[in-house]
Amino acid sequence: LDIDDNLFEIDASNPFLTHLPKKFEMHLLGMAVDAKYVTTTTERLANKLRKERYYRPKESVVVIPNLISTDRYKPAKINNKDKIVIGYAGGSSHYNDLHKSNAIDALQKIMHEYKNVYVQSAGIKLDKYLPKARYEFLGGTSGVQKWLDFYSTFKFDIGLAPILDTPFNLCKSNIKWQEYSLMGIPTIASKIGPYEDSIKHASTGYLVKNTMDDWYNAFKLMIENESLRRKIGEKA
Repeated sequence: LDIDDNLFEIDASNPFLTHLPKKFEMHLLGMAVDAKYVTTTTERLANKLRKERYYRPKESVVVIPNLISTDRYKPAKINNKDKIVIGYAGGSSHYNDLHKSNAIDALQKIMHEYKNVYVQSAGIKLDKYLPKARYEFLGGTSGVQKWLDFYSTFKFDIGLAPILDTPFNLCKSNIKWQEYSLMGIPTIASKIGPYEDSIKHASTGYLVKNTMDDWYNAFKLMIENESLRRKIGEKA
């Protein structure tokens, strides 16, 4: 079995739980503990699984880190002229991460001050919270190859990766940073778990605390400093 989420500590607010019958949830958990072998992408999630699978050998949980072949991407050249596009790609389960981290509030403030800032999102709509004339929903897709093809069309100047400090998120991987980085897109991410582990602050990304001031100041710095954006994107 391959598992990439902490099924044992899903946040109560996660839309996944809303639509998941209890019987099926228990079935998933049963498979996670009963499978002869389990593969996953992070050591944190592997350790969680080993605790839940206490009657299985520790070696039955194997970590295979994320690896995205650069051959699979054909990134578009980013040239938005006088526009600055801040982008986000992720599913609806990240609703609270976007809003309770203060990232969206800071984005609203930045868009009010900088009329050349535009926002695009894929996978989740943000149209209720941002100026409609400068916001675009890019849609979504399913399947690995379709997602890679879809992702290669993004032209973000800045990539957004907020997460809350929860047991569920701490077991997440840094895949969003990897995806942005392969496109040469500099990432602003929460200084938590997978991003704190992998991003070198102000070198291969920008780490922030989940406060209004931190998100706002990071947006402002990146918007006003094109050479910094390019330097971080290339380094990542």
